[in-house]
Amino acid sequence: MISLLYIQQYKKNTFEYKFLSQIKSVVEDSNLRCYFGFDFGFFSGINIYYGSSKDDTPARHLYTLLKNENLNIRMMTNIDYDFDIIVLFGYINNYKEKIKLLKSKKNIVKALSLFFKCFKK
Repeated sequence: MISLLYIQQYKKNTFEYKFLSQIKSVVEDSNLRCYFGFDFGFFSGINIYYGSSKDDTPARHLYTLLKNENLNIRMMTNIDYDFDIIVLFGYINNYKEKIKLLKSKKNIVKALSLFFKCFKK
């Protein structure tokens, strides 16, 4: 089991739970401390954060992979948390953002599987 993976908790059978379960299924065992979830607000796009005391290389690599899949990246920045990478897949309270996520889920999964192949243990 991957002990360095953290997934935002949602009730079973919700859109959020199903989406994050598919994300979890492509995550491979790595030394990266990762957090995946959603954000709330009225913006559009994926937010990528890296711990302020961490190297930004994984975040930059993921940014490139997601951009290569023509996905909307709202921002990539450091944050004062002890994670190597935090990915928030959009603003889940925004209905249009949910529709965009459904349409781009295949591309997100592809980018993440390539990302974790590069950062295997």
